Amino acid sequence: MFERLGKAKYVVPLVLGIVVACVMSVMFYPMANMEMKGLPFAVLSLDEGVETPQGTMNVGETMIEGITSSTATEDGEESPIAWAKVGSQEELDEALENGEYYGALVVPADFSAQQMAAKQAETQASLAQAQALMAAQAQAQAAAAAAGGAAAGDQAAAMAAMTAGGDASTGDQAAAMAAAASGATAAGGDQAAALAAAGQAGSSDQAAALAALAGQSETATEAEEVEAPALKVIIDKAKSPLVASQMGTSISSMFQQMGVDVDVETIHTGSAAGDDAASANPMSGMVSLQLAIMPLFMVSMMTGLFLSRIFKKKPGEPSAARWQSIGIQAAYAVAASLIVSLCAYCMLLWVAGIEAPMGAIVPFMWLASFCVMLLFIGAFNISTGLGALLAVIGFALGMMTGTFPFEALPVFWQDWVYPWAPQRFMSEGIRAILYLDAGAWNVGSAPLVIVGAVGAVLACIAALIPGKKVAKEAAAA
Repeated sequence: MFERLGKAKYVVPLVLGIVVACVMSVMFYPMANMEMKGLPFAVLSLDEGVETPQGTMNVGETMIEGITSSTATEDGEESPIAWAKVGSQEELDEALENGEYYGALVVPADFSAQQMAAKQAETQASLAQAQALMAAQAQAQAAAAAAGGAAAGDQAAAMAAMTAGGDASTGDQAAAMAAAASGATAAGGDQAAALAAAGQAGSSDQAAALAALAGQSETATEAEEVEAPALKVIIDKAKSPLVASQMGTSISSMFQQMGVDVDVETIHTGSAAGDDAASANPMSGMVSLQLAIMPLFMVSMMTGLFLSRIFKKKPGEPSAARWQSIGIQAAYAVAASLIVSLCAYCMLLWVAGIEAPMGAIVPFMWLASFCVMLLFIGAFNISTGLGALLAVIGFALGMMTGTFPFEALPVFWQDWVYPWAPQRFMSEGIRAILYLDAGAWNVGSAPLVIVGAVGAVLACIAALIPGKKVAKEAAAA
């Protein structure tokens, strides 16, 4: 075939390289431009409110109204989370089971009551602390004033004695000096007594201050014993492991910055191994899915091409022979798809470390692989160009739909690729088995059967189209 191209055959490797580069660029475009926006997240307030002198106060309803009204950022761009208010716990449970939301924010029934109790305890603790400090300061000032008065009285008595000694005769100077000396000694003794009294008063004040601080500590301890109100955040891992890992952390941080505690609960965790690694590294969940989806799709596509070439219809053969050729291809596809599904299961088990239930995931991947094979068998039997075009479009555009959630894809992928991509249905079925304990027939099975039905229709069209030789003979006749 290459000999018929002449010198143009030297350009074929360059053209193939350009085509492969373009296909890979298109395939990884959604990953390079991934942006989480508009993720549906339910919000439910069970808060019963609390009665105050000013009327009923419901902090939960106020918070819900504030959250749901702020669905856009200040610059007008879409918020990462699209909050949707639900009316009851039953409505929320049903929506989460149906996979309508990535998670939910629930305000407990006693949220307002707990918040008021915490505020009252905090106010009482602050008031008690202020009163204790004021009492300690008053005692210290009184003790300092008493100590200062005693010292001033002793100094005045000593000065009076010295003045009387100076007015006496020279003969009495010795007696005056003695009196002054004894007065000085007495003054020294009185000063010592005053200092001792002041020291005792200071010690008493220190004891009072320590007692006040102890009372403050007890009051603070009592305030801490009042349970702070906490919100409940529910994360659905089955909806998207990548989103679950990111949202559980970001929502908790957002409310903790507001001073509100958050209790995070993850639902639909499944029993597959590797969940701890997925929680620690959000990208590991994405890689695990790709280890199943990418080889399953690519090998099924290549096998469909090979079967259509190996058992292709021959020019000039009758209609019965063409139908027989299609039947042989389909029969081989049944066996080949089973082998492909077993290989994909081994990759999940040995490479990703996911111990998925073999009785459910192998039959599901068997069905998915057979339907994809049948699609490409029919396309390549009609025309090699049609099969190649379908293969390029399916691989380049559809691969990331099996990894990223709908809201993270670019608009073109959301509108034109996501509704039909087989990789999306493969991902939904595998996640249903891993996280929802679903069986082989699950949410992804019926859409894949439709894909296989399209392939069967294409194969029937190919069987009805006569070969080139027969067509030429019919035209000549």
